Amino acid sequence: MNKTIREIATITSGIYTKPGFDGEVYYLQASHFNKQHQFDFTVKPNLILTDSIRKHLLKCGDIIVAAKGTDNFAVVCKGKLEYSVASTIFMVVKIFEPEKVLPEYLAWFINHPHTQQHLQNSSKGSSFPSITKNDIEEIIFPIPSIIKQRYIINIDELFKKQLQIKKRILTLKEKLFQQQLLNSLK
Repeated sequence: MNKTIREIATITSGIYTKPGFDGEVYYLQASHFNKQHQFDFTVKPNLILTDSIRKHLLKCGDIIVAAKGTDNFAVVCKGKLEYSVASTIFMVVKIFEPEKVLPEYLAWFINHPHTQQHLQNSSKGSSFPSITKNDIEEIIFPIPSIIKQRYIINIDELFKKQLQIKKRILTLKEKLFQQQLLNSLK
């Protein structure tokens, strides 16, 4: 069964506010995520928790989608990200029934190269491209069983771990090679 994101979720824009240097809440920016779309835990919270900020706090399972720039990545909010608010760089996707569509599955689908290409084709602007709420709402995606959604998520996570391990091995091999060359000078 195929559905649009509009049929299974609400989408809102992140908020605009002025962050400080200290605070209790993270004000999420695209720069807080690495190339693998993982949160940089060296970032410090920079917003004071006020009533107006409290109503925009992300909840576990919310998905943030980078709506500005050339990488429209999606991330599911968990852990530290639950004590954060999204900046206007992001759209926030809240799934109506997460027991039928897993947030991790929808984020995986949004991050899929095919969907990313579709979003890039939809983007407006040349120097700082952006996608609209409607662009995200109109994404059509298949909804398999929860078991199959979990299977896809698990396989994707294993693949990402494999890539990290390969990268670490390559770094260690390079260090070993450079050390061997240095040792050959003695």
